[in-house]
Amino acid sequence: MPITVACTCGKSYPVKDEFAGLKVQCPDCGVVLTIPVPAGFAPPRPTAAPRPTAAPRPQRITPPPPTRSDPPRRPRVRRRSLLGPILVLAVMLLGLGAVGAALLVFVPKLLQEVDSGEGKTAKPGIGATSGKPPPSDGPWKGHAAPIRALGFSVDGRFVLSAAGGYEEANGTKTALADNSIRYWEADGGKEHRLIGGFREAITAAAFSPDAHFAALGLAGSTFEVCLYDLQTEREVRRFPGHTAEIHCVALSPDGRRIVSGGADKDVRVWDAENGKPLYTLQGHEKPIYSVSLSLKGSLALTGSGDGTMRLWDLGEGLEVQKYSGNADIVWAAALSPDGQRAASAGGKQYADGGGFVPGAMDYGVRIWDAVSGERLAELRGHTDWVGALVFSPDAKRLLSCGAGGVRLWQVEGGRDLAHFTAASSFVRAAAIAPDARRAVWGNDAGALTAVNLPPGATELARDLAGNDLARRLAAAEALGKLGAEARAAVPDLLRALNDDNADVRTSALATLQRIGPVEIKDVRLLIPVLQNGRFADGQRYALDALTKLGPAAEPAVSALVAGLTDTNDRIRIKSAELLGTIGPSAHARAWSPLLDLLQDDDPAVSAAAAAALTKLGPPRRANVEKLRALLDRGRETARRYALTALAAMGDDASDAAPSLRTTAAKDAAADMRALALAALQKIQPNNKESIETFASCLADSNDAVCEQAARGLATAGAKNGALPSLLLALEHRDANVVRIAGEALTTGPLDKANVPLLSTALQSKSGAVRLRAIEALGRLGGDAVSTLNTLCDLLKSDKAEERRAVLAAVGKIGKAARAAGPRLVDSLKDNDITVARETAMTLAQIGAPEVEQAMPLLVKMLRITKPNDAGQTADRDRARKLLVGLGQPAARGLAQALRGEFSGGKLTSIVGKANAEARATALLTLEEIGAKANLPEVFAALAQIQRSDPVPVLRAAAKKLRAEILKAK
Repeated sequence: MPITVACTCGKSYPVKDEFAGLKVQCPDCGVVLTIPVPAGFAPPRPTAAPRPTAAPRPQRITPPPPTRSDPPRRPRVRRRSLLGPILVLAVMLLGLGAVGAALLVFVPKLLQEVDSGEGKTAKPGIGATSGKPPPSDGPWKGHAAPIRALGFSVDGRFVLSAAGGYEEANGTKTALADNSIRYWEADGGKEHRLIGGFREAITAAAFSPDAHFAALGLAGSTFEVCLYDLQTEREVRRFPGHTAEIHCVALSPDGRRIVSGGADKDVRVWDAENGKPLYTLQGHEKPIYSVSLSLKGSLALTGSGDGTMRLWDLGEGLEVQKYSGNADIVWAAALSPDGQRAASAGGKQYADGGGFVPGAMDYGVRIWDAVSGERLAELRGHTDWVGALVFSPDAKRLLSCGAGGVRLWQVEGGRDLAHFTAASSFVRAAAIAPDARRAVWGNDAGALTAVNLPPGATELARDLAGNDLARRLAAAEALGKLGAEARAAVPDLLRALNDDNADVRTSALATLQRIGPVEIKDVRLLIPVLQNGRFADGQRYALDALTKLGPAAEPAVSALVAGLTDTNDRIRIKSAELLGTIGPSAHARAWSPLLDLLQDDDPAVSAAAAAALTKLGPPRRANVEKLRALLDRGRETARRYALTALAAMGDDASDAAPSLRTTAAKDAAADMRALALAALQKIQPNNKESIETFASCLADSNDAVCEQAARGLATAGAKNGALPSLLLALEHRDANVVRIAGEALTTGPLDKANVPLLSTALQSKSGAVRLRAIEALGRLGGDAVSTLNTLCDLLKSDKAEERRAVLAAVGKIGKAARAAGPRLVDSLKDNDITVARETAMTLAQIGAPEVEQAMPLLVKMLRITKPNDAGQTADRDRARKLLVGLGQPAARGLAQALRGEFSGGKLTSIVGKANAEARATALLTLEEIGAKANLPEVFAALAQIQRSDPVPVLRAAAKKLRAEILKAK
């Protein structure tokens, strides 16, 4: 039987009687009406509100904000419990005379009150953000069931709450009287709108960011998720699938996905637009109590009774990360808005007989790196289980709520910012306003509590920049307590360092020192602080801050240069040090002022200036004259820097060479003389006057000066006129001077013009001089042939080292020394075997006929008696090379050796059984000699090897070699 529903706009609509007691919306004016229940009629008991045949597609709808002149419309009273009975009562009393007439007069007035009274059906307006809310007068009252979810409207003016649940007795679940959604005015907590009539128990809820939709977990005859349109107060669709109570639900910000979890341990993901299930994510071993989504809705974080959190990729349906470390149930899991951090908290465990009991008493709040799973911090303070975690919109703060209280934490650093007392009842829902200035939480007793949060860095920065002195001082102090969170206020704090009020400056400085270093972007704000001479502490802070920025402090160069003339020694030193840290980019503006600072009366200041100048890089050519002037009348630090700087300039500082020579010769300080010589060595080493300066300084009383003089001579080189002084240095008292001079003669450039002087040096009484002169002549090669006789005279030296050096030098002279062969032969019998071998090889090198006499020794060198002796190996390789170069004489000698025909039999062992390697080397040498080895004695020796050698490989090699020699011919 159809029922007629009359709307206050004058329209009437017939509906089916099966919907009696439920709600419909007027299509003309949008007012939600309750369908009256006829007397004596018992409608069926549906498990849910009627579903529309064509469900509207969920979408984010944010009504446009009203103008200031158009405040939100006053809410209408929606008393679904009165309208139906009144209509029924009116029908029943139509025939009752005066009483009926009176009632008929009363009803229109009551209906008029419904249309225009101060009821609770008006939708929340979305307008401009209200001012700072006052503190709450106490809990907001209205709900009579556990609060399941809380949220703010996008403008922060309204708070949305969902409450509900059921009672269970004898296995029967009965929905609590209050299963509803309410709107509250954020300022004051006045109930603004009520959405009731849910016949099933609400066990979980979540609101879309625009407050247009709610996702509800319902418990009735089945366990389903419901998508509910809060604006039209109509159910959009349901999502069946859970097999046990739903404990948590989330709606993605874009409205496309719904994620839920519950006692069946499954995480279910649905497409909110078409109701299709997307994934069933499994992994948790116990019920799931919390779910949190990223801003993009692509990630879901779940917390479970198994003590873990899991991060899921909703696009792929895969587990991304698992977070372990909670000892008890994870009642609350939150993902930060930026997706970088995760938070977990909980407490208590399952009892064997049901319910929850104290477990490990793990009430800590843990902060995790959401990507890597690394635990970053553990926040302690709660004394009972924690049921709700909410990140602030900027992800810098975290609100944790539980049975024992509510705390506000700083995410970075874990500082406890505020502690609020909460009711003893368990808190499982909380929300923070979009402007992060207010928070609200609700407990299982149905009470909501709202508080003002401590102001954040942005708000405090505004106070700091205001005109109220007390507020400015308070803001500076409060920012210090925020720690790293106060970084956003650094620009305002830096400006406060120049405040007219000393207390503000001091307080701002203390805060800056607590919150850490400034960033590169703040460099220019440090410049006025650096220039503020009335606040020395601020200047020092600015210098320290700029120093930590290093080269990035370059914009402050001009202010730092000004600081070089400050009356405070500390300022001058720090300014100089920082200019050095900035480096070459500060050269143009800072070099000259720093040079002037070298003359400062304070040694520490001048030393800082010198160090900074060094870091700026070498001076420009135009600065030479100023540096040269410092050498004459500067302080010690200034003169030392001038010498170092001139040395770094090289040829560009040639104009300063005369001053350097004077300093090297006459300065009273030995280190200054050494520095002058070092600079001269780099600027003008080959100049005749410079060489004379180096030579004269060899007689200096300070060994370090002498050594530097020797280095200067070595750089000038024997070829450029330094040879006499280098030879003189070989007789110096200081071993380092001797070494430096000797290396110069051994490796430095030489010229034929040096031969006469070197020849004279061969007559020196100093063995070191003679030895270096011999080595130098050897390096000149054929140009030293005129010294051949003098060199050979030294073969009678009693020093084997000297005799070997002579033979090596003669060998390097080469073929031009062939006539010296007769004088070398006697050395083949030298008592020192190394001299004898060197003689043999020298005769081969110069091609003297006397090499025939050296052949036995050359061939014998092919034999290695000590396999690991590097010297023997080198001599063998050198001998082989010389034998190959000699050709037929060498082939004849090798053949004689192979046949044992050398005089005295000294080399007969070369063909013995124990010298197969030597025989192999001889054969290889003959092979390299090639066609020149085509001699009868060679063939006879090869034939003997082929016939009788005990080594098969050598017999084969001899046969092959005969054939190759014949072929080569």
